[in-house]
Amino acid sequence: MSTNIKDLQARLILTNSKLKRKDEENKRLKAIITNLLAKNDSEDLSQDEDSAEESIQNSEDGEDDEDDEDEITGDEQTDDDAPPEPIQSLEFEDVYLCTNTACGGEVTDGVCHFCGKPHQVLEDEFSILASTESQLEHPDRDIAPRGDTPLKEIEEGIEIPADYASRIGEYKELLRRGATPEMCTLFSLVFIPHEGISAFIPPEIFNQFSGPAMNDDDVWQIYLGRRVRLEETDVDGREFVESLLDDISVLPDTGNWATEEESPGIWITYPKFRGELDICRPNMMDCRYASDDDADTPVYANDYDLSDDDSDQAELEGDDPAFFTTSGVTYNHLDRWYIHSDEDMSEDESDKENQDDDDSMKEDSERGDSSTISDSDLAGSDFDSDEVLTGDEEVLGYANP
Repeated sequence: MSTNIKDLQARLILTNSKLKRKDEENKRLKAIITNLLAKNDSEDLSQDEDSAEESIQNSEDGEDDEDDEDEITGDEQTDDDAPPEPIQSLEFEDVYLCTNTACGGEVTDGVCHFCGKPHQVLEDEFSILASTESQLEHPDRDIAPRGDTPLKEIEEGIEIPADYASRIGEYKELLRRGATPEMCTLFSLVFIPHEGISAFIPPEIFNQFSGPAMNDDDVWQIYLGRRVRLEETDVDGREFVESLLDDISVLPDTGNWATEEESPGIWITYPKFRGELDICRPNMMDCRYASDDDADTPVYANDYDLSDDDSDQAELEGDDPAFFTTSGVTYNHLDRWYIHSDEDMSEDESDKENQDDDDSMKEDSERGDSSTISDSDLAGSDFDSDEVLTGDEEVLGYANP
């Protein structure tokens, strides 16, 4: 019996020791597991943080890309929505036309003055060169109204100079057509609807460009056309006018410009109507005002003009009253034997002269009937005294003196 108790005690002690070892093993395993779990949690957190940072970075990069795309798209949309570039004129360098082919109006300051369509403002649109091509032959120099002159917008309440106090409408019209207040004052600008803008040359410019026939106290007026466009540095328009006068004096035939003395002491410089004959009167500024009766009679070449070797004959014919000239072309009167005197004969004198001619013819007829012509009186006569004459042969005879 006692042996069984000892065995049970020994088994109990053994079982307890085994349980104790298992508990220690469990604790050790729990510690290991806890450490492993803690390590795994830290790694996962780092990974999560890295992932979050990558996500944030990717999102930021994505936003930047989207912004760039938006900017690019915006630029593309801006280019698409931008106004078109105007078309440069084939005839004039500094003239730009509307892109609407049905309109074709001139574009100034980025707007078509016909249809109002906006266009891009080009840098060289305002680089106006004072050259023969852009000024002397520019369409703005036309004097007569053309109906398509681009006009500027002027502000309300502008200051009116004293010289234009009674011509406020004219002063505003000058500003609309490109003139500055300084230019209006310096050149005493005038605007007349059917003659355009004209300037009176001040003394300092007059002395520089005046011709030998002009006196110091003369008045010189130059017609500038329908509009002026000045460079930014040319505030008073002096460079513009001086360049015109310089080109006119150096190239007088360019643009068909003329300087004439309209009246004693008053000189005018103006462009004649291009493409037409020079048939304008000095006081007319445009050929369209001249009537058909003012045109010269066309002179055609004479088929009977003398050659260079007939100079002596030409001098003789020049003294002939029946020989006359017209515009340098010589003409010979077709019937030079019927030239009347400068003073017309009265009706009585004409009747008396006709009566005298009739009496003279009657006397000659009677004399021819009464006179006889002998065959023997004529030397070498082939007529026989017995030959009967028909009457037609009397024209060969000569009456006695």
